[in-house]
Amino acid sequence: MRKINIFLAVVAIVFMYACKKSTERNSLQFVDDNKMVQDSLIKMQGLLKLFPESPDGLKRNYDYKNGGLYISRVFIGKEKFIKLENIKAETGFNNKQAKEFLNLSLFLKKNYVPYAYFDESFDYWFFGYREQAQDFDDVRDIILQEESQKSVINTDFKILDNEGMIFLISPKEAKIR
Repeated sequence: MRKINIFLAVVAIVFMYACKKSTERNSLQFVDDNKMVQDSLIKMQGLLKLFPESPDGLKRNYDYKNGGLYISRVFIGKEKFIKLENIKAETGFNNKQAKEFLNLSLFLKKNYVPYAYFDESFDYWFFGYREQAQDFDDVRDIILQEESQKSVINTDFKILDNEGMIFLISPKEAKIR
């Protein structure tokens, strides 16, 4: 009987943790002030517009994964040892731009925005929110929009949350859980 109670307690804890993780991705919750995050996203989007076309013709992007930074799928360096020279070589940025990119990307990563990619079909930079989705229904992205442009978003995406210019979206067909 004691083993069953322990097993049920463990199952309950795992279930509560899984529910908490899934609801976190459905609302905007940052470590820092929302306005600071919005300002950083705006600055980052300006820098990302300077990214050169990807050499393999795929989406332009950056991503923190496996403890390192990747730009357009090229490994730049381990998170704690990223060299500005590597960023400059991949992006064409000058010293100031490379340093600003690194600082902004680390700040955004700390605020659950670890990657961004350009989608040519929408002509937007999408910022990934929380962990990368393992499943279509778990995809969450952030885009920057003026409130007056909200109807444009509604045609292709579900708006899950909104703070200022920050819109948390999911695919229109996704099952929100």
